[in-house]
Amino acid sequence: MDKLTIGLDWDGVISDYAPALSFLVQLFQNCVVITLNDDITNTIASQTLHLELAQLKLEICPDDRIDDYYRWKAEMCIKHHVNLMFDDDPKVIFACQEVNIHAITVREFCYKYEKPW
Repeated sequence: MDKLTIGLDWDGVISDYAPALSFLVQLFQNCVVITLNDDITNTIASQTLHLELAQLKLEICPDDRIDDYYRWKAEMCIKHHVNLMFDDDPKVIFACQEVNIHAITVREFCYKYEKPW
């Protein structure tokens, strides 16, 4: 079976789950980081996810699409043939599902502030 393309949001997803996602992305041919965070670069993303630059694409939401960022993210998934998208925003998940992109909601890592035990 051919490897597929994974789409990942930065804030609340890669930022909170980098070690697990750096493992998961190894199972995919390509990775697309689709984010509103304009501080992220290809180098930062590739180093964080332990990917070669050739395996990684970075899409940062343009200012004129901020109001409908969730639709823009779904459009980026279509553009890059994303098979599975991870985002922490339910609007993005629903927008992806509307265009037949599999999407999973990731919730903020609740234990990063304090351990429950």
